[in-house]
Amino acid sequence: MSRTLPSLLHATAARIPDRRFLLWIDPSDPDGPPRSATYGQFETEIRCAMRCLKDAGVGAGDRVLVLGENSPAWQAVSLAAQTLRAEHAALFAQLDDAQVVDLARRIEPKALFVSTREQWRKLLPELESLRELRLVISVDEELDVPPRLRTATYR
Repeated sequence: MSRTLPSLLHATAARIPDRRFLLWIDPSDPDGPPRSATYGQFETEIRCAMRCLKDAGVGAGDRVLVLGENSPAWQAVSLAAQTLRAEHAALFAQLDDAQVVDLARRIEPKALFVSTREQWRKLLPELESLRELRLVISVDEELDVPPRLRTATYR
């Protein structure tokens, strides 16, 4: 058995799928009750993200850029990338436009996960310079994505 974090999570989800795995405060409703997910629910999220990445041709050695606030979706995409043996790179949402563009050019991602339109706008003016980019995954938001790119919505 592989001893990677994704493999341990998948094995745990198979053993105790109904046990709570995550508890978090939703940033869009900070005064609301905490949200939660079980191991089984979270593994389903990882598999969904894996399908999106795989369908766009992401595999071993490819790079996946995660740009956004820390969230369960962010974690699921990162773990999905790791499961596919792709390299994931996470950028802090607080970085300014120039920093994001500079790092994205260096990373040369094949897939990009963005949490909000605000994060997407940081890359939009320089999108053509990201020649390897094939897929943009967003969280519940429609983005102005050029036709050359595949899109997926993480819900």
